[in-house]
Amino acid sequence: MTMQKLQPINQACVQGETGSKRRGTKEKRISQNPQPLLMPPLEEQESQISDDAEEGLLSEDLIVPKYKIIQPSCRIEGAKEGMFYNTLTLEQKDSLENIVFLSRKNGRVMFPSGDFSGARQCYSYDGIAPEREAVIKETGAEPPAPCCVINDNGQKKIVCPFAIWPDTPAENGSRSPRCKQTINFLCVDEFLSPFFLIFHGASIPTIKNFLGSIYLQKRQAMIQRKELHLRSFSITMKLKLHINDRGKFYLPMFEKVEEIVDPMRIHALHQCFDSLRNRTISETLESESKSETIETETNIPQGT
Repeated sequence: MTMQKLQPINQACVQGETGSKRRGTKEKRISQNPQPLLMPPLEEQESQISDDAEEGLLSEDLIVPKYKIIQPSCRIEGAKEGMFYNTLTLEQKDSLENIVFLSRKNGRVMFPSGDFSGARQCYSYDGIAPEREAVIKETGAEPPAPCCVINDNGQKKIVCPFAIWPDTPAENGSRSPRCKQTINFLCVDEFLSPFFLIFHGASIPTIKNFLGSIYLQKRQAMIQRKELHLRSFSITMKLKLHINDRGKFYLPMFEKVEEIVDPMRIHALHQCFDSLRNRTISETLESESKSETIETETNIPQGT
């Protein structure tokens, strides 16, 4: 999906929210012309596609950025704790306002004990099996188990020894498994620019409570013969500081969750979902890893 495809949606939404009369005109125009909003108007397609071809731009050139929650232990230079940090643009925000979760996927990640550099020892993007080749490439070792979970008579059963909750606490007093569940969302902001959000650890209960409330609203809507999706809600998120005997850390807080009712916005989000549904967090993380490798190699002093 190229930026030329996103731009018409942005324009349609902005124009569609400037007034009821103009919104009505836009809705009528869409109903008369079912051309997808993700594509530029027909009269503009030839010139825009030609420009892209001349510049060598392809759909895979769009790397979806990721917002990272900056914790006190984070070692990213210039990053301020308690902020959402865009790993591509390096922009920092204290809140994410009017964002929409397009889709959600579960995963798993395990970090080396006592290592706060962010380097992963093992990980899975689907929560079922580890990314074996990538893990070997990064760590030089096989994943500790061939599977994270298996299907046991219709029930998911954790089989990785590092993902099972231990009977006794670890040396640091923690009772949680080293391999932890992650939940990642493909999102868009109010201008329909895409990005990823990944939650793990102490953030998971908050995220599951949110997903539970969305599920209940979807069920209630079904009774009323109304269709709702995860992308049917506008969300504002902030970070809240928590302090306990293990230190201080920031957790997500849902400040606002509102159902989207504007037809133009609903249509645009549906188109975004269709166009971005094949984007995966692995593409973003691999791009970040390559960038970090290049930066490290560039900074190596000559003669070493």
